[in-house]
Formats: sequence, C-alpha cells, structure tokens
Amino acid sequence: MIIQLLTFAWSCNEIIIQSAELAAALFESDWYNCDSKTKVIVHIMMMRCQKPLCLRNGSFGVMDLEVGVSRLKLAYSYTSLMKNGDNIE
Repeated sequence: MIIQLLTFAWSCNEIIIQSAELAAALFESDWYNCDSKTKVIVHIMMMRCQKPLCLRNGSFGVMDLEVGVSRLKLAYSYTSLMKNGDNIE
C-alpha cells in the first residue's frame, strides 16, 4: 500500500511539473514560422498551460508528492496510536 500511494503521488507530481514545462517547450519551438492556424492552436495551448494540470484527491484537494508523504505520515501516526492504545490496558 505504501508503494502504491507513493507511486500515485509521484505520478501526480510529475503531471504537474511536466504540464508546467510544456508552455516553455511550446514557446521555444518554431511556432512563429508555421501557418496561422497552427499559430492560433499553439497560442491557445500556451494560454492553457499557464495553469498546470493536476489530479484531485476527491474533496481533499490537489494530489502531489507532498500530500502523499503527509498522508503516509498520518497513516503511520494513526496506526502507532491504535497499536499503543491496545497496550494501555
């Protein structure tokens, strides 16, 4: 479960990073030498890339590597609390 959570969180983080870098890659291409239809499409893509893509974790917000690690810490804390609660008796 830990590997699955961290793999999902890493993938979400990579989507955020790569989508942010897409606008720079589009701008560095030779888009200005293309026909007008292609220029319009590239311009729309660059405008859309100003806000990076992200995957949401339901109502909890955007999922990224930091959130994945914090959920892992939360699960560990909860598990250790429940384990220590059984030893109190």
